[in-house]
Amino acid sequence: MSALDPFAFLAAGARVQIECEAERALPFVIDSTWQSGSRIWCHPAIEGDTVSFLAEQRVLDLYIADPEGPLKVPILRARASDSEIGIATTNSVCFKVLPGTIRVQRRQYFRMKKPPILVGVRSPAIDDPIATFVQTQTHDVGAGGVSFIGEEFKLNVGECIDLVLDLPDATKIPTRGEILRTNVLVGDELLVAIRFTQIRERDRDRIMAVIFREQTRRLRVGR
Repeated sequence: MSALDPFAFLAAGARVQIECEAERALPFVIDSTWQSGSRIWCHPAIEGDTVSFLAEQRVLDLYIADPEGPLKVPILRARASDSEIGIATTNSVCFKVLPGTIRVQRRQYFRMKKPPILVGVRSPAIDDPIATFVQTQTHDVGAGGVSFIGEEFKLNVGECIDLVLDLPDATKIPTRGEILRTNVLVGDELLVAIRFTQIRERDRDRIMAVIFREQTRRLRVGR
């Protein structure tokens, strides 16, 4: 994938996520940018100890939501003089934008463990469009796929199955996916990992909106 100009996408007011060494994606809002100095200033999107937490971590990347797919921008913490800050707010954090911005594939979206999303599964052995979906607990989910507790299902790698994702607002997302792994033991749970093969783009966006809101809520309550 060829590198992109990050300042074609970075703009004041844009909401971004900053990924840290601790495998946390923190929501931030861009205050201002200084392209000639390859710097941006951001403030936390929610109240709390985000900035103090970030100060103790090595920053890895910044992610920008984009209709054509998310953008990954390599960044690092930076110092800047007062004359460079411009319209940045007092609680802004300065970052140096590094070369290497890319548009990542859907499967590289953030995945959330224990999301507030349930999944209904219909066995591939049942060739009946009105057959009942068996609901099970979701282990993690992203825009590119889902894994769920699959002890009660007899599924094989390579098979395609029908799924229904139940979002917190009662929206139901029908999708179809290919089984990538089965009988994956995580702790005491046997999981099945699925890659979405048929899903509407607006439904991907709905999944990512749920993930973003839940990440924000968990940061707010310190989970």
